[in-house]
Amino acid sequence: MMTVFPAPSPAPLRRLANAVLAIWVAIACSLAGVAARADGPGVSADALKARIEGSGVLAVGGITIDRTTLVAAYQPRGYEPLWASRPQLAPAFLKALAAADREGLDPESFRLSVLKAALDDPTLPALDRELLLSDRFLAYASTLARGRLAPALVEDDWFLPQPDFDPALALQRLSGGETVEVVLQSLLPSDPQYERLRKALVRYQALADAGGWQPIVATDKIEPGAKGSVIPALRARLIAEGDLDPALRDGAVYNAPLVDAMKRFQARHGIYVDGRIGANSLAALNVSAADRVAQLRLALERLRTLPRSYPATRIMVNVPAASLVLYRDNVAVLASKVVVGATDHPTPVLSARVVSVLFNPPWNVPTSIIRKEMQPELIRDPNYFVEHHYVLLGRAEGADPYGRDLNWRRTDIPGRGWRVQQEPGPWNALGGLKLELPNPEDIYLHDTPARGLFAKANRAASHGCIRVEQARMLASTLLGADWPPNAIDDEIATGETKRVYLKQSVPVFIIYLSAFVDDDGTIELRDDLYGRDRRLSQALSTLQAAIEAPPGDKHG
Repeated sequence: MMTVFPAPSPAPLRRLANAVLAIWVAIACSLAGVAARADGPGVSADALKARIEGSGVLAVGGITIDRTTLVAAYQPRGYEPLWASRPQLAPAFLKALAAADREGLDPESFRLSVLKAALDDPTLPALDRELLLSDRFLAYASTLARGRLAPALVEDDWFLPQPDFDPALALQRLSGGETVEVVLQSLLPSDPQYERLRKALVRYQALADAGGWQPIVATDKIEPGAKGSVIPALRARLIAEGDLDPALRDGAVYNAPLVDAMKRFQARHGIYVDGRIGANSLAALNVSAADRVAQLRLALERLRTLPRSYPATRIMVNVPAASLVLYRDNVAVLASKVVVGATDHPTPVLSARVVSVLFNPPWNVPTSIIRKEMQPELIRDPNYFVEHHYVLLGRAEGADPYGRDLNWRRTDIPGRGWRVQQEPGPWNALGGLKLELPNPEDIYLHDTPARGLFAKANRAASHGCIRVEQARMLASTLLGADWPPNAIDDEIATGETKRVYLKQSVPVFIIYLSAFVDDDGTIELRDDLYGRDRRLSQALSTLQAAIEAPPGDKHG
């Protein structure tokens, strides 16, 4: 299945380009000269301060030092040096950085080889050693604490801020006696999902290192009972990821055990579970092990950019999985399928709070839908508003609310200052209720009359808001004991619009994670629905190339 991604907005691309340009300028300036080095074997606070707070670009051993971060790290400690007084820290840090691949990170993205070469130079002054170790340690620590790149630099509809990172505190903890390993480990996400993904990465990296798996070549759909040379290849493919028992390796028939294994594969990949191998299943089977490794690495990077802690009671929506989970005291108490935004109307990444439930909500139609979808329908069918229970708001008193007196070829509804609203009822696009969570993007959770969409594997079909299969049960759970499910149904049956406030608002986090691991260890992999992973990967590659390449090669 080929997914057509929407073109990225120019705004985040400009922000990324500016960030990369700043790096190029810094590297170019470093060629003009390296700041003077300290002479003696020790490091004085005054010399360290003068070096860090000096003007121009600071470069040591082929690495451009981040002055801003070092000022923030050393100023609160009066520029007291760290690494010379605790010599055991440097080898511990180099060992930790060499093991960065456990976090889905390339040690060379932090210039490990360049750093080791500089530190191995016996003529390296102690002051330069201090600068190099602190700069590289803080770069790695910051990445563990908040990710390498702010998603908002790449996506203009990503509104979850990165976690904070305090470089001064990181150095202070080291000087206070904590080990490198303890400090770095404390910066990682505590979400169990992170450790599960790390283990999944180890598994898939081993598969990739062993050569991965062979592609499945089939021109027609493979149905249960099929025979032929493709079946042994299919068996080997499903064994590779653990969907089929290795004891069932032999056989040239697509029999029941093999069909069951294929169903497990389909379920893990968000594909319609029927055991038939069509285009979507074949495409998932033929994603290489190396590409799955890259996907898991990006998932770890995503988690590092997400909040470090969540409220014990919360709603989590994962867009690529089209799923919602309500947690109470950190225990999942309700799970639901959801319908998310189509590829041309992506659901943004954000957090908000459910404050109320609106029963029998009217739907105020967005301007974009009025112009792109409704007005063309009105030209074809002037009774469209009547048939679908829409009314025009803002017309003069006594005017037809359905606009049957208008020439729709010459009428621009928003241009007239009018609005369109769908009346409450079983026909309403929001269904029987709407969970209100005020946010600048006007995203909300709601019921829907289009129940058939929940049976589909691909549930990217909305204009951005989130349709919840278990919306009524979710509302009942959030409103509490006074609102059992039958009371929810009874209120909807009145047909009256009514707002009921939650006793305590509940936070909602809408995230984007295309790889994740279930509580039972099942590794779930989804399509990159909106191309966010692809854009993040490209941005990280661009950033790294800008850091490593000489300025003269930046156009080459």
